[in-house]
Amino acid sequence: MGLLDWLFGRRTNPLRPVEIVQNISDHFMSLPSSEFAGHFSVSPNGRYRVAWGRSTGPTHKLPVSGPTGRYLLLEGNTVLAEGRLTRAEDGRVANNGNFIINDWEDGSTLGGSLFAFDRAGREIICRHFNANLFNNGLSTDGRFAACHTCNSYDPDDSAILAIFDLSAGREVAHWRAESGWPDSYEFSADGESISLGYKGFGAFRYSLTGDFIDRDIWIDACLTKGQYGTTILMVESLIKAASKELPAGLASKLIAPLDRIDAELGTAEPQWRALALKLRGICLEASGAPVEALRCYEMALELNPKIGVKRRADHLKKQRGQ
Repeated sequence: MGLLDWLFGRRTNPLRPVEIVQNISDHFMSLPSSEFAGHFSVSPNGRYRVAWGRSTGPTHKLPVSGPTGRYLLLEGNTVLAEGRLTRAEDGRVANNGNFIINDWEDGSTLGGSLFAFDRAGREIICRHFNANLFNNGLSTDGRFAACHTCNSYDPDDSAILAIFDLSAGREVAHWRAESGWPDSYEFSADGESISLGYKGFGAFRYSLTGDFIDRDIWIDACLTKGQYGTTILMVESLIKAASKELPAGLASKLIAPLDRIDAELGTAEPQWRALALKLRGICLEASGAPVEALRCYEMALELNPKIGVKRRADHLKKQRGQ
């Protein structure tokens, strides 16, 4: 292997033992003999460890235009594969030794790439996006991988979830998750779905091509467990989905979530309080409580005269002969 391959490419099967000094508490490790320090994650079966970081010794003196990030795959204290990326982040490794790394690239433009390798360090996937990368996920058996992008100027790559079949070496699909940016990923054992996890909120299944299997469960979680912003936006979307005629039964059910977050709104920004009052007024009006609805509209208008309920308020006042 030539010098340029060492500087800019991947080294496969070095199979060399190393001395590891690690701090388990924050998943940080150093390899003094390899002049490397960085974070790491472990495969579910505990057999493999993938680490990513930078050189700590003389070997870090690379050309300015060259990659400065490093990654290593270890089995025990033996390095199975290693290489360089511009800015290696968010490593994951599966039980079969397949591993993925996000490359945050040079930061001068909105761009990032997902790399997937087998246990020998051979490249399986390299997918570039015109967007920064948010995070990634890998199935326990190493068959599937996923990554999520951040917002971007490129509509095709902005805020999308991409799914990859590593056994076939191809991208399965990419789509926008209705539930937003997840904290974690879990692929089903049958390879038919992926669950997107949200801390303190739950996990919700999609098909690999983006069909939202657990939409109803997600809606219920937004209404019953979401913070005020999440709950308010869900109530608003359900009202809009009902079009012009909001059924009285649905309107009555939507008041309970607004009641639940009422205490949180005391410290919220005025626009959130105004929106919550507007939505409560719409629900009360549809439920046959015009007096209470008018009171909500008037309070919303005091907080935000442009909240969009003046006509509703005027109509109710006219009905009451005011």
